[in-house]
Amino acid sequence: MISVRRFSQGDIEFAVKSCQTIGWGYLPSDFGRYLKSEPDGSFIAEADGKPVGHVFSIGYGGAGWIGMLVVQPEFRGVGIGATLTKIAIDHLRSTDAETIWLESVPKAITLYRRLGFKDAFDCLRLRRPPSIRSKTTPRNEIDKMRAREIDEIASFDAPYYGANRAKTIRLLYEEHPHLCFVKREGTRLLGYVMCRRTENGYRIGPCACNPDRPEAGEELLAHCVTTLGDSTEISIGTPSPCTDGLLILKELGFESRSVALRMYLGEHKFQGEPRGIFAIGGPEKG
Repeated sequence: MISVRRFSQGDIEFAVKSCQTIGWGYLPSDFGRYLKSEPDGSFIAEADGKPVGHVFSIGYGGAGWIGMLVVQPEFRGVGIGATLTKIAIDHLRSTDAETIWLESVPKAITLYRRLGFKDAFDCLRLRRPPSIRSKTTPRNEIDKMRAREIDEIASFDAPYYGANRAKTIRLLYEEHPHLCFVKREGTRLLGYVMCRRTENGYRIGPCACNPDRPEAGEELLAHCVTTLGDSTEISIGTPSPCTDGLLILKELGFESRSVALRMYLGEHKFQGEPRGIFAIGGPEKG
């Protein structure tokens, strides 16, 4: 018998192993962060008391996100994924989300379309293998992010992302303050970037920059690559409308691994300006 309950601290080990089976390198700290940011928005499916699947959601006012939908292979094809997604949708709607976003891997697109999601644009997932040697040097004009800048950064980020995600930016900063950077011109903020650990290396994102000043994005991304070093794998996701970002990443040695489809449910709102999103925070939260 299948039942669904809220995700708890005790489910983190299952979620980490579940994501490992499909090559998603999430760490326990990632799931701890989701519990802090949206404690009521994550769910576990159980079969006779045994966890067999999970889904996560997060709300930013009128915009909501769904991600990390994973069902154990032996339990797929019986509607568990659809059930979990519907519960996450209901949760976000209870928080007054008008538009719900997600990024779907190709094999799940049919499921989401059946639930009413519509296509928006592609998002490329790229990787920089450790075998590539860096051709960049640290940029003196890039500054480390400071805690007192979080609200300013969230306000800068909101028009590009489509909603104010201060709570996520703050939690990411608290975990990796030494891997968060800003680019300014005098006192004017031109962009920011954040990095975090993964199972296999590091992930860059989120990174938002003024799309009319793509050189700021280039400096931030190059600074991250140099800071993280050549001996580790670096992953990143970038929306296809951010053509400048994709060109910069190619020059930095990133290779395309796969393509996800960004989709939405409800009113087509809170998309923001994806040309200014040089790196998403993650496929589970945009």
